[in-house]
Amino acid sequence: APLNAKHVKVVNNIADDIVLDSYPGIFSQIFSNLILNSVKHAFEEGEENMITISSVLSDQLTLHYQDNGKGISSEHEKKIFDPFFTTKRGQGGSGLGLHIIYNLITQRLKGGLKLMKDIPQGLGFTMTFDQSTIKVIHG
Repeated sequence: APLNAKHVKVVNNIADDIVLDSYPGIFSQIFSNLILNSVKHAFEEGEENMITISSVLSDQLTLHYQDNGKGISSEHEKKIFDPFFTTKRGQGGSGLGLHIIYNLITQRLKGGLKLMKDIPQGLGFTMTFDQSTIKVIHG
């Protein structure tokens, strides 16, 4: 498994009482692609690689995804959600992972997705969902 190969620890800080009436397949695809992106692009062998996922529930649901990998250059940051943009051309990267995530969140779930750069190390994403679109049953 790729998580074991690069010694990745995933910390789930999403509140236990948040239950969504939504599209589990879409959320699974979003998090699978984010984790795969961190494993492929951010993490080095032999490091203490960590992914943290957390939530904030107010009038909207906010999910934070953060890795402690090597981050991204300002030049690449501007293109990160573009289709077919990859820093791994010729190494199996299609450049569609983050583009697919962006479309799933903004089109299918009518949410928002922002890149977080002001974190001490690595890269993060903030996903926001209106409760009229993403129904929170508990929380």
